[in-house]
Amino acid sequence: MMTLTERINELNTLLEKDEFSVALQERFKNNQVKRGLVLQSAKYNSSPILYLDDDFWNRPDEEIVEELRHCYEKHGCNIEVSDFLNREYLLQKVLPRVYSDDNIAQLKKNHIVYRHEMDLAFSFYIPIHSEIESELASITITDCLLENMDVDKDEMIEAAKRNLQAQIQFMDMGDVMKSMGVPATECPDTSMIVVSNSSRVNGAGVLLDASIFSSLVPELGNCFAILPSSIHECICVPFQSESDLLSFATMVKEVNDTSVSLEDKLTDSVYIWSDGKLSQFFN
Repeated sequence: MMTLTERINELNTLLEKDEFSVALQERFKNNQVKRGLVLQSAKYNSSPILYLDDDFWNRPDEEIVEELRHCYEKHGCNIEVSDFLNREYLLQKVLPRVYSDDNIAQLKKNHIVYRHEMDLAFSFYIPIHSEIESELASITITDCLLENMDVDKDEMIEAAKRNLQAQIQFMDMGDVMKSMGVPATECPDTSMIVVSNSSRVNGAGVLLDASIFSSLVPELGNCFAILPSSIHECICVPFQSESDLLSFATMVKEVNDTSVSLEDKLTDSVYIWSDGKLSQFFN
């Protein structure tokens, strides 16, 4: 039986006349480290990666090569890096993403800059544009990048908060559900506000800045719960008692266990916004 290295060598032999080759690489993703084949080419300065599922290798090499070619044709591109390799661009564009603090060991291992708050770990990234407008790409802020840009960590975090303020989206949960085709009779009759960013990607990063939620006071009051729907959004909802918070905690865990992928899961926690401050509810 072939080793993984031998199998990859076989793929590269079949790709000898193509303009790219493949190499195995591990990359940190939320809650996990994923293995993938990086498609390397002298033509492009960006290398697409095809992540491997359990059945990936249970196919003939020829079939795998066709998938690799399709991936390269669709995602191979050049990314203009000169724009963001400077201090000013970083401070104008940097944004937060958020993970469970269970990921801190991986953040440290990969030298990724992070801020630890409650049971959350915030990292930071610069969204970038590729030749393929529909593709989402980003540069993660590492210790080395921050040092090379001569940017202080606290300065960068304050810049990320400012940039985030310009991208906040508040959406009524009922309206969101109706837009998805859910009958009005099945929509919640209490005020529930979905909070994310304009791209709806990494939108739960809004938890970095408690002041963002102050605009919800007229509708939800001076104290309300925040439920982490995923790493992409959170839901703000009023509550009356600790019993409500316990019910929310049960609901968040159940949804995470049954409906949210590991890669999109944030935490099983419930957070409380009260008079401008965020805290974690401990049951």
